[in-house]
Amino acid sequence: MLLLGGCGGSKSNGLADGNADVSVDVNAGDSADTALVEDLESDRTTPSDAGDSLSDPDLLGADGGGSDSDGEDAGELDLADDALDSGDDVQSDTEDTTDTAPPAPPQLFLTINRINALMNGSKPFDDGGNPVPYYYIVPTSGFTLDILPRPDTENGALDEKTLSVTCDAALGQEGAQLPANSELASYFVFDALEGSFSFKVPPELAFPKTVGEGSNVTCKASVKDTLGQPSGELSYVLTVDQMTPERDPFDQTDVWLVTFSRDNYTIGLPTTSNGGTTYDIPWEQKSNGIADFDEDLRAMGLASDDVAASAFVRAWLFESMRAYLHEFFLLGADGEIGPDSVKIKIFLEGDDGAPKPGDSGVSVMGVGGWDADTPEQPANGRANIDWNNKVANRDDVLGLGIFTTSMFDAVLANNFGVIFIKKFLPGVGQPVGTHPKDALILNDAFDPSTNTDSEAASRYSALKLLIRFGALALSSVIAHEMGHSLGLVPYGPPPEGLFGGVGVTEFTVQAVTSAHIDTPGLNIMQQGSQLNIAELLGGQNPFFNEPNLAYLRGRIIVLAP
Repeated sequence: MLLLGGCGGSKSNGLADGNADVSVDVNAGDSADTALVEDLESDRTTPSDAGDSLSDPDLLGADGGGSDSDGEDAGELDLADDALDSGDDVQSDTEDTTDTAPPAPPQLFLTINRINALMNGSKPFDDGGNPVPYYYIVPTSGFTLDILPRPDTENGALDEKTLSVTCDAALGQEGAQLPANSELASYFVFDALEGSFSFKVPPELAFPKTVGEGSNVTCKASVKDTLGQPSGELSYVLTVDQMTPERDPFDQTDVWLVTFSRDNYTIGLPTTSNGGTTYDIPWEQKSNGIADFDEDLRAMGLASDDVAASAFVRAWLFESMRAYLHEFFLLGADGEIGPDSVKIKIFLEGDDGAPKPGDSGVSVMGVGGWDADTPEQPANGRANIDWNNKVANRDDVLGLGIFTTSMFDAVLANNFGVIFIKKFLPGVGQPVGTHPKDALILNDAFDPSTNTDSEAASRYSALKLLIRFGALALSSVIAHEMGHSLGLVPYGPPPEGLFGGVGVTEFTVQAVTSAHIDTPGLNIMQQGSQLNIAELLGGQNPFFNEPNLAYLRGRIIVLAP
């Protein structure tokens, strides 16, 4: 279940795929709506849920290791202990490490939308030895001005009363206008824990349009720490324009339906030719009256002939997937859209009030089956790319969507993946509904906090871990492919793009195919990465990087290809 990634296409008939390391514009020179993108995703991985690492005893079994009462080795999943407990202690208990030197003056920078100093346009980026200047365009309101600590610095406590921020343009609409160089410090919210300040610009304090006006807006800031040490003057130059409906990817709420009922394949149970070291999932491109996704779950041991147990696990998986999708798009726990959310409504097939495929204005992401377009080198997913999110997309047809057979087959082709799943793998372990303790643990009445049955606890913990990682992998790939159909990642630097397809720079980890970007951490729109154990064990969840998130929230204007 340790897979992340997919690829994109366009709400205007472009395609993106998760497995070919190439990109093709099928109508070069025409509308960017018809961009076809194919990208390698079969090696993608997902991290653990924040707060729960692989070393969590609750996830690994009641005994935290040793042998289960059913004879299986509970310690086989205890992969984190050595990784997290490597190296000697840094200092002895008696060593005096008191540092009496005062901290350095505050090391801060001024930016927009929390974009880091390497990516915010304050200096050119290095494109193979060639410096390339770039800049972002912000709308007149709705974006944020942020004062953030520089990475890898330890500032002393800041004195929020000493903050000063000014911008050299009059702000606000008629009747609520602030003269140029007015003090703006009172509008900033202070985060003492992070040592940062932020101001989300409201319409009544709108910045003036600068595009076509001959000059930009320069904002300056300064602050002192509690020792009176000054930060020095911080500055940022803003380019401002009106957010028009044509440029706004979310001029209205975007509605998505994720479906799991398509039937394009006949999918069998895993087979092995090497004595059980790794496995393959057999498939044939032929419908058989059973949803491909349901067959995929059965192949992984997450469904069986026990209808009630299978339905319980499926509902548990869907609940976790839904929660991750809400997290990625900054939605509330119930999917509600808040002032800082992406304006998107996501339904899983079967949800109350869910729309139907084909309903006006509804985009659809299909889940299940193999990659029909590149079956010999299958993708995790493929979707239309729709620059600036102009039309509703149907990413549920053959060749598009999320290819869970491909994803699960990649898991079983990896020794770690087999260890991870083998308690439930058909023919090896016991699929859900077939273990003697499943009747106890697979119902709403089961309470792991009061349970005293160690065998049931071990079975439940292993399943909980599998559901967590499975939901995280699936929701990450779904969010990645949805990201493409929402307009990510436009090619090149801002303002036309968001660094889609750039090579190795000061702020990227590796070169990627077009419509992707690989920045540090588990960025959702990266592609082709291998498992990062440190991030996995550290509990980091995937996320949209700050420029991508600013685009999704309507806080920057992207001109797009």
